[in-house]
Amino acid sequence: MWIPATIETGVDTVTALQEHVLTALAPYSDGHAATERYAQVARSVAEHCAFDCCQGMPTVALTGQVARALWSVGARDTARCWLQDRVDARSLRTTLEALLPLREVAPGLWRLAADEVIHYRCAWFSGDEAALWVIDLTRVPDWSSYIPLLQSRLLRALLDSVCPVWDDTYGRGTLGLRWFVAEAPASEQTGDEWRQFAGQVLQLASDRRGWRHTPRIVRLAAASSRHPRWLTTGAWPS
Repeated sequence: MWIPATIETGVDTVTALQEHVLTALAPYSDGHAATERYAQVARSVAEHCAFDCCQGMPTVALTGQVARALWSVGARDTARCWLQDRVDARSLRTTLEALLPLREVAPGLWRLAADEVIHYRCAWFSGDEAALWVIDLTRVPDWSSYIPLLQSRLLRALLDSVCPVWDDTYGRGTLGLRWFVAEAPASEQTGDEWRQFAGQVLQLASDRRGWRHTPRIVRLAAASSRHPRWLTTGAWPS
């Protein structure tokens, strides 16, 4: 936990966070130029994240923000080392690294990654060498207790947040949707409806963002294990 435990909302919040980030970056400095660059990074992160930190911003989310700021000033190796030193889980670190080069990253996307609502999977069988991005609704607190209208609004917001990951490929890629599956037979139809709804949202995004393709969608049914068997073995879902 490297976020200051006693950071208070107010005028001094930005300054306090800036100094803390700069101190954390000090071991990575190799000269005056690097120090100046890291000061820029610390100031940028502090201005963007001070309020969120006071509201309980996850440590991993702030770590990702710092890494992206390092990446944006050309310190790419340092950004990778920063994540390597602070994120133990390899799968989470892979997701955060995949967000670094994006031209647009909504602040909420770091939280989604920190909470493992979104995942990045670069190695899986897709036939077109496209990476798989996963939205895991089983990781959304109280998702199953929401009424369908609220669920659809939330899913739309999640999809809109994730859309930048496909900008560089003009929409080429794959989205994995994972949700709770009830024991009732009707749940199969509900799954199809969610998949159709997500497809409509992505088609609108494709038109709005000028993509030449629309990400395809595969269903990842909730299972007893953390990741579906076909996702780790490369087999297509039946």
